[in-house]
Amino acid sequence: MVRCNRINNLNVYYKFNISDNSQNNAIVLCDQCYEKSNYFKKIKIEFLSFSLLTKIQAKVNADFTCECTNDRGCH
Repeated sequence: MVRCNRINNLNVYYKFNISDNSQNNAIVLCDQCYEKSNYFKKIKIEFLSFSLLTKIQAKVNADFTCECTNDRGCH
């Protein structure tokens, strides 16, 4: 699985278009990958944001790198 591996400008986003603020619905992406991903196009509803603890756990689970797996390149 190819990953972007950027370590800067990382944010936690929703994987699925449901109001689930748990770790299971969190993905870590850099700004560039987020803007070019399907997540950007699918997630139109504004949810409550993830808790600080969930954001930290998501970044730890992602080894503090972008979790993009687009093998065609995001940017």
